[in-house]
Amino acid sequence: MEEKKIKILPRPFDSIVRYESLSIQLSEFLEDVADEILKMRRLDGFSYEEKGGKHWDIVTSADKYVELAVSNWIKRNLPNHGILGEEGVSIDSKDGHIWRLDPIDGTTNYERGSDFFGISCGLEIGDVAVLGVIHYPALGLGLR
Repeated sequence: MEEKKIKILPRPFDSIVRYESLSIQLSEFLEDVADEILKMRRLDGFSYEEKGGKHWDIVTSADKYVELAVSNWIKRNLPNHGILGEEGVSIDSKDGHIWRLDPIDGTTNYERGSDFFGISCGLEIGDVAVLGVIHYPALGLGLR
């Protein structure tokens, strides 16, 4: 996937209100998803595998669960939006909105029992970043 620079531009007031509401709804959903992956880790109910044959780059069943859950939430609530997920979900946008997902940012930390991992979601329109939501489940911290 090609890296590109994202422009961050001021947003008109009506867009701010709309995206603020969306970020609240997504944050609440991520709290529920976070409860599930913490439960998976606590009960040792996840598996992991190496990505691309690199021992330091892993994907867990929790990564896949989060990416699927968030993707389904987006498809259900924002059916015209596209999705690019780190673990392989790729859905074309019908209206120029693209969600970028890192289902567990800090997968190795998650796998090893550290509290320093999060669920990261960002929305861009064209090349403009308009929204970011990050949830750190084990720390009980959410950022919008």
